[in-house]
Amino acid sequence: MFARICSWIGLICGLLSAIGGVFMSVPAVWSVPWLSQPNVAISEFPEMPIGLGLAAILLSRHGRRFGGWLGLIGIVLAVRPLFRLRTTIDRNTAAMRDGLGATFEAELPPVALIHSTRAPLDFVGQMRERQNTEAHIHVTHDVLFHVADGNELRVDVYEPIGGDGPHPAMLSLHGGSWRSGDKGGFYVGHNRWLARQGYVVVDVQYRLSPLAIWPEHLRDVKAAIRWTRTNADRFGIDPERIAIMGRSAGAHLALMAAFTPCDPAFPPEAGMTERDDVAAVVAMYAPTDLPLLQETVHGSLSYWLGERIADRPDVYRDASPLFRVGANAPPVLLAHGGRDNLVVPEHSERLHRRLRELGRTSVLLHYPWGRHGFDFSLNGLGGQMLQYDMDRFLAWTLRDRSKGANHDT
Repeated sequence: MFARICSWIGLICGLLSAIGGVFMSVPAVWSVPWLSQPNVAISEFPEMPIGLGLAAILLSRHGRRFGGWLGLIGIVLAVRPLFRLRTTIDRNTAAMRDGLGATFEAELPPVALIHSTRAPLDFVGQMRERQNTEAHIHVTHDVLFHVADGNELRVDVYEPIGGDGPHPAMLSLHGGSWRSGDKGGFYVGHNRWLARQGYVVVDVQYRLSPLAIWPEHLRDVKAAIRWTRTNADRFGIDPERIAIMGRSAGAHLALMAAFTPCDPAFPPEAGMTERDDVAAVVAMYAPTDLPLLQETVHGSLSYWLGERIADRPDVYRDASPLFRVGANAPPVLLAHGGRDNLVVPEHSERLHRRLRELGRTSVLLHYPWGRHGFDFSLNGLGGQMLQYDMDRFLAWTLRDRSKGANHDT
């Protein structure tokens, strides 16, 4: 009886392991969320199919060998990212030094990284620091920052408790193809992590399409930047050290905001500062070239741009960070997964090359196994590695130069 139960459990574990391995191997199917989301999750946590596969092999000794063979297939398919870890870490370390300078690490304020992990992959340290965030940050939810066409837009503000202020700030923009998503969600853990590092994180809502047509989304983002700078004293923010980050559609908006400072097409509201510039931008899997995006995705982008590319190609170019970036661009950190088939890596590669041509500071991080949304968890392979380098990029770009390189951010 015991052997029979073990053999059935082994068969189930083997089947799940093989399915997990297959999910890691096939392209994402973004039109079917219940397929695409496991595809991303398992790619970031290969230990799941590997563990199930090992269990299947061990349990198959009691009977059904088929479960063990399935487990072996799952392990073989799932173990591939692990062989790329060392190369990926070395490549991204070289990218950081190439973008920020060979000695940039010596310029980092030591206190700014006191709560960060000490290695790109540090499961124990990452979990320990995450457990400590609750006691060291304060969160204010649903703060009204802008009213647009009768729509009240709000932010969640994550403030560090203690430490010398004023603090640098980070605005966070969610993804969702410009038509879905909201502040919070999967990335609350990342917001708390940054607040624990000493940043005031402002998690921003913006209007969504098709109710809002471009460039209303960007107008909302610029309003959020101005609101943050206007309320710097209220939240203990240094108005000269405000950065912005985004994911997917949010990354596009973050880059567009960073590349169009003080654009007269986006005047400030009464009572708000005119300044909407930022000191740095972090963009994960950003669509930077909208004509390219139109070519590589199914469907039309007219639902948020208001025009078809065949009718108004100039609208698509004008809304593309690649064609709006100029010689005044702030330092940029780009991150992209090699297996992203929704926004292909060429988007980040093209923008990185353009920034370097302009002589601007740019770092491009690459994760060969990464899918669109690979950084959804701080504990995943890509999430940990990205956050490690992001912590150091922000510590370098947002360091308080008026107080010396070794002062707290």
